[in-house]
Amino acid sequence: MSVSQKPKILIAISNIAIGGGAEKVAVELAKQLEADNQEVVLLTFYSDTNEHAFSGARVSRNESTPTSVFAKVPRAFSRISFIKRMCRENKIDTVISFLEESNYYCLLSKVLLQNRVPMIVSVRLDPRFYNRLYKFFIRHLYPHATKVVAVTKYVEKVLRKEFSLTNTTTIYNPIDQKFINHQLQKPLPEDWKHLKNENALVVSIGRLTKQKGQWHLIRAFTKVVQQKPSARLLILGAGEYQESLKELISSCGLTQSVQLAGKHANVYPFLATSKLFVFTSLWEGMPNTVLEALASGLPIVATDCDSGPREIIAPEITIDSSITYPYQATYGTLLAPFDSSSEPVWENPTVEPLSNKETALAESILQKLDTATENRLDDQDKRFELVSIRKQWQVLANLKL
Repeated sequence: MSVSQKPKILIAISNIAIGGGAEKVAVELAKQLEADNQEVVLLTFYSDTNEHAFSGARVSRNESTPTSVFAKVPRAFSRISFIKRMCRENKIDTVISFLEESNYYCLLSKVLLQNRVPMIVSVRLDPRFYNRLYKFFIRHLYPHATKVVAVTKYVEKVLRKEFSLTNTTTIYNPIDQKFINHQLQKPLPEDWKHLKNENALVVSIGRLTKQKGQWHLIRAFTKVVQQKPSARLLILGAGEYQESLKELISSCGLTQSVQLAGKHANVYPFLATSKLFVFTSLWEGMPNTVLEALASGLPIVATDCDSGPREIIAPEITIDSSITYPYQATYGTLLAPFDSSSEPVWENPTVEPLSNKETALAESILQKLDTATENRLDDQDKRFELVSIRKQWQVLANLKL
């Protein structure tokens, strides 16, 4: 690449559907690199009807899901050769890949087809929770990356300790405070405008899956409502547990107090209306929803699962610090994490008594509702600031401002 040429960056990710944190970060990074005079091509394997907007150069393979293992093998070779061809034909200087599906194929193009373009891959979740095949690929492919970017310091620690990687670094997800402040001013969707009348509204955001642990929150809310009947819980998100959670809400007698609101492209009007944000994940990477709540000025109650919440709301302690729960952090309350191997209590939930951790969750919610105050992001805290995060990516990719 000559000095006068724009650096050409290929950003690869399986899809850019709304709802995923990595998808959002990938698109925002592409936009910011373009704004800083970089030439970006965004590669996706799948298209979705509800995607993050990107007006730049986009290549989507528009693949369908293979119906058998026999279809997966030729698709794999097709992807690998396609990535190398894209790099060659577009004279790509650097590849930045998000999520394991994309990471593996990009690195396979390097290992199997001698694609010599520098490759930066990003790990967005605690890899200990991946299956054996994914762990195998991490051990054998990731050493070939120019750099492996962990989304938190904890994830980087796992990559180094459990997978013996030495080419790692950490770059947090960014907060675009100016954009968020604008979104906070937007009105609630018509069907949810009644929330303005609620004075004890609790919001939680996340996919309705085991990872997010929302059944613990719903069960804990039975105690919250007993002591504070005006309390309301709104859970935003969609997923495989949706019907089971609906039944749990009904079984717990909470149909007037707890609602599942589905997915929303703009969650900020809900955050602006609520008094408290609650997060109950069993495991994580870097939860964007906690960052969004923090930037919205909400007090936060979060489980101290191994990666994510502690680094966001408790910057005063290290990832290895021993603490007593509940821990009153700079930006919220950290609670003892729930057991990641535990299964939901769907049947007879009112018969099964609340666990000590669920009781502690209820008590922390009640305490925060009674003392809810604004905790706006400290102007001096630049850890998640968009400009700072963008510069870290640019330096990593050997780009010049």
